[in-house]
Amino acid sequence: MELGLAWPWLIGGDPEDRALAEELRVEGQNSSAGPPDTGRPGGRHTGAGRSEAGRSRCEPADALLRSLAEQAATGNPPDVRRHALALAVHGRLGEAAVLWEDLVRQDAALISDWLNLATARLRYGGMAPASEVLHRALAAFPAPRDQALFQARLAELRFTEAQVDDERRLLELQAAALRERQAQGTVEPGDSTRLALTLYKLIQVPGGTASLDDVLAVARRARAEDPADIPALEVLVGTLLLADDSPELDSALAELEQRAPHSPVLDLTRQLRHDPGIVRPTETEMIRLRELVSNAWKGDRIAMKELTDRLRRDPRNIEYRIALMMGAYANGDHAEAVRLADLLAAEADGMHGMHFHVAQLYWITAEHTKARRHFRRSWETAATGQDRADVRLAMETVGAGRPEELPGG
Repeated sequence: MELGLAWPWLIGGDPEDRALAEELRVEGQNSSAGPPDTGRPGGRHTGAGRSEAGRSRCEPADALLRSLAEQAATGNPPDVRRHALALAVHGRLGEAAVLWEDLVRQDAALISDWLNLATARLRYGGMAPASEVLHRALAAFPAPRDQALFQARLAELRFTEAQVDDERRLLELQAAALRERQAQGTVEPGDSTRLALTLYKLIQVPGGTASLDDVLAVARRARAEDPADIPALEVLVGTLLLADDSPELDSALAELEQRAPHSPVLDLTRQLRHDPGIVRPTETEMIRLRELVSNAWKGDRIAMKELTDRLRRDPRNIEYRIALMMGAYANGDHAEAVRLADLLAAEADGMHGMHFHVAQLYWITAEHTKARRHFRRSWETAATGQDRADVRLAMETVGAGRPEELPGG
């Protein structure tokens, strides 16, 4: 979701900084990635994706990034800053954020590092991670003038969050009204398509109540009700793209190409499916996700909120669901942890990892009968000797005995 916050990238005034800013500005003239701001905050950075024109310039851009990475390998902070800035402008926000995190950890005295980190977190993780960075910055800069700068950014976040809340409530009301019409039998032509589009928008809004499965069900129903409706087909294509359902997506795309070859949804889908700069997360971004999951396990509420939002768009992600279950337990909400474990257990048959984690949660919440059943299934579904060793260690650690002693063993 585009939040519309006008936070620019900031860069220093050294000759090397100015040269990099100019090079990135030239690149940015015909792409969606805006140049850095070498002065006071107030510009706008609009995005990360590579356009068709951007892909034609990817080799020079990659060469620039490789060169900057080599210079930054020594750990010299100005070189690291330039590398982070170039990564951010080219849309590799997760990697840039990691570099800026390292910079503020080593030396918290440069305000531009904190502001760039907050901007990267905003565009890569959302408002909660950006707010967390800004609150850390407030603690690091007690001077009134510095406090005012960071407080101004936080005020922008709060205002934007209120706008997002308003948009979410409006979409939820629209969805409820359309569903009520269906329940009362007073539907109008196109209502299913309108509901699918409303739900599609809702899953993009932080804190929305819709899930990807909800959107898919309604989008498929809309297509079945009116196979000639192009908007219904477009919503289905967009939803299938989020769901990564390749066979059905291929079929829907082929039909859209035949019936509406100039559809903007078709152009966007082609870009997202074939641009590796968009669809493939980098290793650093994967590290960021692993950190997010790890923090959720520990009960970090910011991480849990972000995972909850991600789960609405990816409801089949077992790793997220397990992390939220363990996070609920870590926060003392044992009833919620057991509820989430029950949902996982209902789908766990044959899935070693789910049995393994659910068993441990059941044991530590005194659901010992359920725990033994899932320890047994995790033992039976272990694919490797290491998997079995993990089950044995987990049982011994929580005091559940040995796998051979389980019923049926």
